[in-house]
Amino acid sequence: MEYIQFINPERIRWCCDDRGISTEELISDVGIANDRFKQLMRGQGGITFNQLRKLADYFNRGVLFFLESEAAKQERVYTPQFRTIANQKPELSARLKALIERIEKQREVYLSLREELSDAEQLRFSPPRLPSHDLRRAAEISRQWLAVPEKNNFDSFRQALENKGVLVFRSSGYNGKWQIPQDDPTCGITLYHTTSPVIVVKKDSNSRQTFTLMHELAH
Repeated sequence: MEYIQFINPERIRWCCDDRGISTEELISDVGIANDRFKQLMRGQGGITFNQLRKLADYFNRGVLFFLESEAAKQERVYTPQFRTIANQKPELSARLKALIERIEKQREVYLSLREELSDAEQLRFSPPRLPSHDLRRAAEISRQWLAVPEKNNFDSFRQALENKGVLVFRSSGYNGKWQIPQDDPTCGITLYHTTSPVIVVKKDSNSRQTFTLMHELAH
């Protein structure tokens, strides 16, 4: 059996620290023998490609991430959008961080596919200026900008936002990679970009989803 050598153990440690898990938890979840993993972390052995792929999938990384010799740098792994309003890295669960990274990658794929369409118009997000001390007038301007009728639901608001260049993701209601965990208090996420910003909404009742969508738009 062929083993992959030159795996960077420091990048494995970095991922464990970032997720807040121990190496013991990692080998239990990924299924690598304890002795082989200890050798790997000492830089004295390797693992199979299937094991490396499981490791990469577990941390939502590419396999090449663990073969690079340099140390992982947080500012290169997380995009500028992966911050709070105060420009701080938020305290999020491991699953939620993985979901955000997955969504950012999907956005990049989406934009790259649009570049291949010669007749695709540029999706530049250009919201109107809103008065900060007149909420009624701000709501009127927002409705005019979105061109929405009097009565709406989540789907109609979602379509109106996507017409303005916003990518709207609704998390899966089933347990998996695309779910915001049910026990997580996060209801929505905003990732700002001048081109195709992203809003993520936790799957819930229609009224709750609609409120979350508009709340995240305000951010």
